Amino acid sequence: MKNLIFVLINSLLLLSCVNHEKECAAEIEKIEKYENRLKEIYLSRVSLPVDLPSPKPKEVNSNGETLEIGVSKEGKYFFSKDPDAHQYYYEQLEPILSSKMDSQIEKVIKISGDKDASFESILQLIALAKSKEWKPILTYKED
Repeated sequence: MKNLIFVLINSLLLLSCVNHEKECAAEIEKIEKYENRLKEIYLSRVSLPVDLPSPKPKEVNSNGETLEIGVSKEGKYFFSKDPDAHQYYYEQLEPILSSKMDSQIEKVIKISGDKDASFESILQLIALAKSKEWKPILTYKED
């Protein structure tokens, strides 16, 4: 209610200053400062709900682990944390990955990539996960 009264009073002051611009310049400046402050107060009270990811993903699988898959710098995929393990091309990976994901209760897949891996290889894997309604989680290792 106070804000409405303030706006009405300021509007009247502005109207009275139309013919006396030089005398009212200081008043107009004060009014503009008050208006800006009112906007700041209003905007600080407006909140938007944000759905943030949980700090730790649920580790769920038939044996209690999330399926982890890595992407090498050559764009090949591997199931072990060891990049020297058997690596697959995307065409080979898709049926193997689908069968492994069938055993999961919640379809969670943890994706990690070499820092020099192509974005295309990682995005291909994310697209596959999304098309199968799996839940991809991107991970990284700090040096």
